Amino acid sequence: MAYEYVYGPVASRRLGRSLGVSPIKDNLCNLNCVYCQLGKIQATPNHRFSYFPKEAILSELKTVLKKKYDYDVISIVGDGEPTLHQDLGEMIRFIKANSSKPVSLITNGRLFDDLALLEEIAACDIVLPTLDAYDEASYKRINRPVGNETFAYLLENLQMFSTRFKNQIWLEIMLVSGYNDSEEALKKFKEILATISYDRLYLNTVVRPPKSQRAQAVSKKTMKHFSETLGGIPLDYLSKEPYLSIEEDTYQALLSLLKRHPLHQYEIQTFLKHREEAADEIFKKLDDDDKILIKPYGPYDMYTYNTSD
Repeated sequence: MAYEYVYGPVASRRLGRSLGVSPIKDNLCNLNCVYCQLGKIQATPNHRFSYFPKEAILSELKTVLKKKYDYDVISIVGDGEPTLHQDLGEMIRFIKANSSKPVSLITNGRLFDDLALLEEIAACDIVLPTLDAYDEASYKRINRPVGNETFAYLLENLQMFSTRFKNQIWLEIMLVSGYNDSEEALKKFKEILATISYDRLYLNTVVRPPKSQRAQAVSKKTMKHFSETLGGIPLDYLSKEPYLSIEEDTYQALLSLLKRHPLHQYEIQTFLKHREEAADEIFKKLDDDDKILIKPYGPYDMYTYNTSD
């Protein structure tokens, strides 16, 4: 069976083995972050729609949750911003009723001003909001929001959410060289974090090919300095855990992962160790596939699904 909405499990540096659920199509997002790894983003305002029929998503989830796949958490992530999906609350309730695994939501937090949404996501075990900016200028430069929302408004709603949400909040800052890695940024981040209630802070950087070549990883020295000053957990490395897939067909399984997550050659090789197909045949298929982009990135050859027309 080919799955359209559920994929993985993928190796998450924060969550372990994460079974992904994607209720958003066409890379729709209300931000256009300079470091985004999804490629071409379809910018959209803060309007919620049913991007896929909820019956189709729930039917696929029902099939997957009945099986004994090995994963640690079910993550709602989307090929874009998942809170834009209008039926998110029903999907979360269905997962909680049919699985004992914790449910996580990865979000940019732009819709935290929607009280109905906050009720929908209250059942999540973990919410992972991002906070990459420290003032209005950095917000416009890094996150590039669709619409006229200000950084002050975003921060106000994140602060409010952090006092309302009763379960785990794992905050993440994506550090981008030349964008938010200065001493001034560090000082402002420290001041801002003191106003937010959270359980963990993760510091990430650009370890996979972003859509903009201007977005580059910060140095290990900078990452160490920020993590020590802010009390955060650094994520400036790639996961060594193997990628898996609930898809039976090996090549389709690999494409399902690549559509949502660029992989380097060693991650693909590790994935193929759990499959019967010969690695050289799969790599030849990838080489011949017009939708697959292969380019050097640091010490790796990165394989990315081309979302461009």
